[in-house]
Amino acid sequence: NIEIKLSPGFELNSLESPFHKITVHEQSNNQFVINLTDAVPANRDFVLRWEPKDTKTQASLFKEIYDDKNHYLVTLTPPKTKSKKISLDREVIFIQDISGSMKGESLKQAIIGLEMGLKSLKSNDYFNIIIFNNDYIPYANTPIQATSLEINKAISAIRELKASGGTDVFPALDYALSNQSPDSSRLRQVIFLTDGDVGNEINLFNLVSKKLGKSRLFTVGIGSAPNGYFMKKIAETGRGENVFIGSVYEVAQRMRELFAKIESPAITNLKITFPDNKDIEYYPKVLPDVYNGSPFEVSIRSKDEIKSAVLTGKRGDQHWEVRMPFSVAGGHTGVAKLWARAKIAAIEAERFSANSNNRPIKDIDMEILNTALGYKIMSRLSSLVAVAVKPDRPLSSRLFPKHVALSLPDGWDPQFFKLGEDEKRRGFISNLLYRPINR
Repeated sequence: NIEIKLSPGFELNSLESPFHKITVHEQSNNQFVINLTDAVPANRDFVLRWEPKDTKTQASLFKEIYDDKNHYLVTLTPPKTKSKKISLDREVIFIQDISGSMKGESLKQAIIGLEMGLKSLKSNDYFNIIIFNNDYIPYANTPIQATSLEINKAISAIRELKASGGTDVFPALDYALSNQSPDSSRLRQVIFLTDGDVGNEINLFNLVSKKLGKSRLFTVGIGSAPNGYFMKKIAETGRGENVFIGSVYEVAQRMRELFAKIESPAITNLKITFPDNKDIEYYPKVLPDVYNGSPFEVSIRSKDEIKSAVLTGKRGDQHWEVRMPFSVAGGHTGVAKLWARAKIAAIEAERFSANSNNRPIKDIDMEILNTALGYKIMSRLSSLVAVAVKPDRPLSSRLFPKHVALSLPDGWDPQFFKLGEDEKRRGFISNLLYRPINR
């Protein structure tokens, strides 16, 4: 079961959970208590979505005093607009997961999304497709111009894809980032579609940090249980966005939103300044591009109380600015812990960014540990330990081993997980030899 207390900071137009039935109790001051209507198996991610009622840019501001310091959380949500877009020539590289865990609904969703991505390209754009599981193979040796003929050929090929084998993201992602076109005038976007059944996160973060270059990496989580941490963080490292698609009925809408967004960011060159304060620590240090309808957060800590902040950026070629009076910040428990988590995430990034400021790893780890212990949160170096003060069984009773069945994520095919590794590899090899992909 789940209980959520939601304080969005503004009046809502919609509030929904697309994959679970929920009961919503509206409180005063735009606050909500949300519960699952019935207890359900934990076999897919729980997603809660809400949108502001006002079509203007929405800013929320919360505050908590912890350890004699002021902590703030700023959330900014640009409106969904239909403003005129700047047409940019692009090079779009699709990385498609066809591992065994994608079998069934996940691969069906992925192929539909991939088709939509291909059809969204203009005739002067270029594209390539990299499919992978234990290994990888590119659709073409170099990106292809997105003519109608080539798009139709690619769609025919991807419709024949079959899911099999294990999941090894690194070689495919390395290939996509290592083979960047020298044409610097094109906007290069890498779109990575997977169910997120990924392990070696640190190695992948390191790879993206070192080889991103001019590319922007967007991740699309397919199915009921993607590795949400990995999908979100790898997109942040790649200066892109993460999209989660949990149902076949969402594919068209969510992919359409993604492709509309990435053609033209809502706000670029975003910066935050504090006219009246100097001793301020905020994260992320480098603010990302902001896309229509997509919120972003800044976590701030200050010794003295902050009076105001100014957010500036560009909307197209026009100056954009929002001034935020911090005196209206509402008090909420948890804001300080969110700041600490944001700081730890920023420090962790140093470990896989070629150690850009030359700090020793042991110093980075010590700062992470001190922050986690100071704010009593879990991290890579700290844990919360539960201690049972009352025994659940007599100490004299014997223990017996027992097999406990695990529940697969919703939509995964249980037959695949009964195969041995050799069978999975053979399935992958036969898939790669399919004629349309082997150009």
